[in-house]
Amino acid sequence: QLRNSGLSLADAMSFEPGDFYKVVALVEGRLLSIYDGATEYAVGRLLRERALPKHRGGLYVARSPQEALWATFTLPQSCKLPWAPRVLLRCHVQGPMLEYRGKLAVSALLVLSATPLSAAFGGASYAARCRRVREPQARPELAFAEASRSGNREVREAARLVSAAASTAGSAILS
Repeated sequence: QLRNSGLSLADAMSFEPGDFYKVVALVEGRLLSIYDGATEYAVGRLLRERALPKHRGGLYVARSPQEALWATFTLPQSCKLPWAPRVLLRCHVQGPMLEYRGKLAVSALLVLSATPLSAAFGGASYAARCRRVREPQARPELAFAEASRSGNREVREAARLVSAAASTAGSAILS
């Protein structure tokens, strides 16, 4: 993958240790930012955007798949792809890291793998998920069943945590 990414060995050695994660939208076979609907990700592709304080720049990632899924609860309602199918990216990152309540802004991101998530991971924002829970046919306890059966242990655990949070949020709204 290093050969395909166009990275030099020096660039590859400067990545932070460990994996980082990001949830993106899948639109017509393309991996796009849920937030802006334009930033495109691909396995083996290196993206760069300088991380700046006060959310003025950077690429956003999380330290675990669970945190990446949880971050989709906090996207603003103005995000461009709130209902698109989801894909979990595993990445390596570079540059200064700025932390914002569980999310990290970084200056470079190399996508290592992409794991499709169930359609049950639908809406990107917390408010959108709450609206969906209020619909009579919505059943949060079943919404993550498909992901819970995933062969990927981290995706299963993320599904369990997000399902529990969605059930709690739905109960609070319905009462």
